[in-house]
Amino acid sequence: MKTYSQADVMQLGTVDISNRWAKAFLKIVNSYPYVALKVRIPYGVVRRTKIICSDILRISDWKVDIDEIVKLLLEEFVNYVSKTNDPRDAYSRLKSITSNIQIYIDNKMTEHKQLPGYYNEDFKVVTISLERDVVLRVEYLLADMECIYPNHPYTVEIVLTHLLCDFVKQVQTQGKNVLRELISLLNEEADDE
Repeated sequence: MKTYSQADVMQLGTVDISNRWAKAFLKIVNSYPYVALKVRIPYGVVRRTKIICSDILRISDWKVDIDEIVKLLLEEFVNYVSKTNDPRDAYSRLKSITSNIQIYIDNKMTEHKQLPGYYNEDFKVVTISLERDVVLRVEYLLADMECIYPNHPYTVEIVLTHLLCDFVKQVQTQGKNVLRELISLLNEEADDE
């Protein structure tokens, strides 16, 4: 079975183990409500997101970090996908913010999914803590997409990277309108708690 994230929440929920120590370990792992994922994000996006976080603090007194912004973006994506319930739409939405580039390594051409504007940039690994249920929903969405688009390149980590890069691009082009929307989402989330 293909894995759709480093945490592989979908697989961990279905593993049948006869060894009692392994069962106990799996039960403990599955009892944690959050999973940590290591996400590769272009340095420019990380730096820009930190500036966005300080802008949000200045405008609204909300102290946020990359982790919280990524969580909000993923929640919005999951909510959107839940409403449409269409893996094709989710795939085309993800595809619209990615493009193929060809890289030559040791005289062999390999094709990578990359983000427009970040071809030559170094990446920083950022650890993002997400609710297990949200990661599971995205993994199942990616599994559904696999039925329609075999061997698609997406994992939860790639989705997170693309969502954040797209968000930064929107902030760069639409400015304060996007920040106001994000602050509105933060206020809604605070009201729900």
